[in-house]
Amino acid sequence: MSAFFGPFPALRLLIIVCCGISAGVFSGVSLSFWVTVAAVLVAGLVLLAVFNGVRSPFGGLPSPPELIVYHFLVFCVFAAYSQQSYRYVAPDSVLRYLDKDVLVYGRVMSRPKRSERGYRWILEASRVSADGAEEMVSGRLQVFLRSEEDERAGVEPGDMIWLKGRPGAIQGAQHPGGFDAREYYRLQGVRATVYLHGAWLMENHGPKGRAFFETAVVRPLRQYLDRSIGALVRGEDERRFFSGVLLGERDELDGVIREQFRKTGTAHVLAISGLHVGLLVVLVLVVLQRLRKTSAGRWAVFLVIVSFLAIYCQVTGNAPSVRRASLMTVILLGGTVTGRKVYPLNSLAAADLVILARDPLELWQAGFLMTNAAVMSIILLYPVLMRPAAGWHGLTAPARRFLWGSFSVSLAAMAGVSPLIAHFFGTFSLIGIVANLPVVMLVSLMLYAIVPGLVLGLVSSHVAHFFGESASALASLTLAVTQLFSTVSWGVLDWKPGAGEVVLFYVTLLAGLRLALRRRWRGVVTVLLLSATVVVWAGGVQ
Repeated sequence: MSAFFGPFPALRLLIIVCCGISAGVFSGVSLSFWVTVAAVLVAGLVLLAVFNGVRSPFGGLPSPPELIVYHFLVFCVFAAYSQQSYRYVAPDSVLRYLDKDVLVYGRVMSRPKRSERGYRWILEASRVSADGAEEMVSGRLQVFLRSEEDERAGVEPGDMIWLKGRPGAIQGAQHPGGFDAREYYRLQGVRATVYLHGAWLMENHGPKGRAFFETAVVRPLRQYLDRSIGALVRGEDERRFFSGVLLGERDELDGVIREQFRKTGTAHVLAISGLHVGLLVVLVLVVLQRLRKTSAGRWAVFLVIVSFLAIYCQVTGNAPSVRRASLMTVILLGGTVTGRKVYPLNSLAAADLVILARDPLELWQAGFLMTNAAVMSIILLYPVLMRPAAGWHGLTAPARRFLWGSFSVSLAAMAGVSPLIAHFFGTFSLIGIVANLPVVMLVSLMLYAIVPGLVLGLVSSHVAHFFGESASALASLTLAVTQLFSTVSWGVLDWKPGAGEVVLFYVTLLAGLRLALRRRWRGVVTVLLLSATVVVWAGGVQ
């Protein structure tokens, strides 16, 4: 075990952090307990450091007791942090105004999401006006704006708005096992909702605070990309598809098409994630390849990519999946620039640590879990699946390796994310194992076709339209392929495993993979039989 965790200090720390967050959220221990224990551990760590400094005045590695105390300290700090985030309600919370008609002023924190009846977004409240008096408040509200199908929300992330409404409590699950909206929003720090019957109950004052960056860079770039997609791409469905893939506006996509992607297990291509960020970074690296021959050039390219990803995160609404992918990319490239050996699994864990340090409750977000499951599965399974391809020779070997590599990436990602999809959404896509290969390849080609068109549109619209036509054809083909696979009657199973079954799957996968790498096939069979026994036994008990 020590050999396994040796190159992965961030992964080791991440496991401790996740255990601490779980203890803080689910245990009945009080916040004061975690704070007291953390204070004692800090004092103990200081004493140990002083003692070891006296014994070894020239320094050295931390002693085993220091490491043990440090890890327990991290555990307690994140337990306290997560419990405070999950349970604590500030005295000036906007919850004081539940079921009262008030005016609320605050910042739009998330991109408006379209539903059948209107738009939803998160508002960070800062002021409330009630009964002629205005008070400073804190807390987040879920805002629902009723609107017609062709109406726009009229707000963007960063806007400061006044709205008139009556904050109310968010309803829990309507039936056992159903979607619990109260718990879902509570994990985002949201405890109340406001319903607006129309846009006349809202007044938008535009961005404040970070207004320059928002108004001078983010919004003009987003508007340019939106206009360019509209001008270059043919077909309404194709334009909305590109807006979802590049700008994160997947809610604008037709509901039938979204359902087709869900049935085929390819809905992940609609969410901006590691696939999209990786492809865009590759394009930047190709353009700036010549600069990477010197140390200064490599640092310059690295800073360009960091700036590019920071802007792209804001343009796409700063979605969690984009933040995760961007952080991991920066960590991977940073290790390469400094000349250090990079371990992708450790980089993924480091990115997760940064995200959880910002918001520990993100550990329980479906997107966070599914992104990590998919990436970790690719990191662990892809090299194993590609081993047979190492012995392929002949003229067709490169083509076969490319196709097998694409299939291996899809298979590895599906193996990692399918149990979580089934757990959160109650479906398991059998056809997804096959459908992901052509769909992911076509989406990659789409992005490679449209990005040059978006850049060249600044210089020559005629040349840009050539790339736009190619991108439109690829988008149409992608939608057609997805529709074809969605018609397979046996492609989707209704299955909703419990949390214990999902954990059992991943334990079985990791144990089986480790035994298979050591060619202990009897052990693999034993692990599979034990897992099957647990599933059957649990089903009998229920």
